[in-house]
Amino acid sequence: MTLNLIITPDDVERAKKLQVQERIDTSTSDNMFLGLVYVMLSAKEKYIKQMVMYERLIKSSMTTPESIVANKDNISTVVKGLSKDKYLHELAVWWPESEIFETITYDLNNGRPEEYNIRDYIATHASGLSYKCASLFMNMCGYKNVVTLDSWALKALVAEDYDIKSYCYNPENKKKSSHTHNHLGKGIYMDRGITSKREYLLYEKYFSGMVDKYNKLFNQKFTPFDFKQILWAKRSSWGEKFGNDLNELTLTFE
Repeated sequence: MTLNLIITPDDVERAKKLQVQERIDTSTSDNMFLGLVYVMLSAKEKYIKQMVMYERLIKSSMTTPESIVANKDNISTVVKGLSKDKYLHELAVWWPESEIFETITYDLNNGRPEEYNIRDYIATHASGLSYKCASLFMNMCGYKNVVTLDSWALKALVAEDYDIKSYCYNPENKKKSSHTHNHLGKGIYMDRGITSKREYLLYEKYFSGMVDKYNKLFNQKFTPFDFKQILWAKRSSWGEKFGNDLNELTLTFE
């Protein structure tokens, strides 16, 4: 198999607009925390449901660590339908103690040498956040090298013949499944999720290597984050719904 991906100027422009839409204003701790909440709500949820819960929190004025802690008993009512009320409270308690805002602010202003270390710390200490979510949060704060390994990133690796245990390729498999992905090759099926830190970091290394190969082949300078956003904007249902008019997608982290 080879990656069935032709990147056009329109794809790049849409990906850039998506980055702007999801970019967190990192100037204050409360802005950054709200971005982290948005990311936590995204875990194992459809985008529409995630946004409904996110907007409910905003309408309920539960957007800061202090307001969420103060409304601990109301969290489950506000995010009804999600099993994240415990995580949300724990995240609000952890945020000021972690000094992540101060750490990221310093790192962003000093060349970003701690990108991977900060991501690893968040993934292993922040309640309700996996390596994928921690990476997405870092990307939204402006970091470009850690990779949010969503289904589109993993499918691209499968299509390029990387050994990805989360997915299997079987063109003869006739099984009907909601996890069948035909955009990047017929018969790519999701078998399981990423099960360990070691597996995540290995696939992240694969993805960065794939982007390097693409850049050399086509004389480009995409970062891993740029390339992943292009995949998402080009291939996901978001691309179909919001790709032509990004004004329909509104996020606020400020």
